[in-house]
Amino acid sequence: MTDEVKDPAAVIAANAVLGDPEASVDQIIEARTAVNDELRQLDKQPRIEPHLATSREQLVELKAAMEERQEMSGILTVLYRRLTDAMQAARARDAIRNADGVRADIGTTLEQAEAAYQEYRRLVGELARMGKEISRDKQAAGHGGAGKIGVDAGTVRRIMALDPIQNTAESRRFERGILLEG
Repeated sequence: MTDEVKDPAAVIAANAVLGDPEASVDQIIEARTAVNDELRQLDKQPRIEPHLATSREQLVELKAAMEERQEMSGILTVLYRRLTDAMQAARARDAIRNADGVRADIGTTLEQAEAAYQEYRRLVGELARMGKEISRDKQAAGHGGAGKIGVDAGTVRRIMALDPIQNTAESRRFERGILLEG
């Protein structure tokens, strides 16, 4: 008589997940949870006490049942540990893949930002050139240009927020030079 040994579904599923190098973290967690549930059920079973056997036949059966239970507990414990390790490895694998993607995105976005910053600095330089031109025109017009040459205070604030002139003293002269008075 040959006894057919059948593993619980949790053991079969865990081994399938462990055999898949691309298993997702969720799949591994699901398999680990099933193994943990199987361990809990095994622990809930009544304790096998071979010393309470009343016959040799019963003693052999109790020892066999106890041995089978210990083997299953050992298998489940090993699977649980291996699934925990696999989960950590899968998280690391996913993090590395994500980091590679983010690194590529950073490179692309950085190039775009550098190009945009160069265009920004060019436009701010153009604003500074126009402001200096208004300032010269305002000076050249003298009192006759008062209230006619320059830009309103709100526009001056917006231009100055872009920091067109890095030097503080020169920046103040620039701001006064383009302000429309009147």
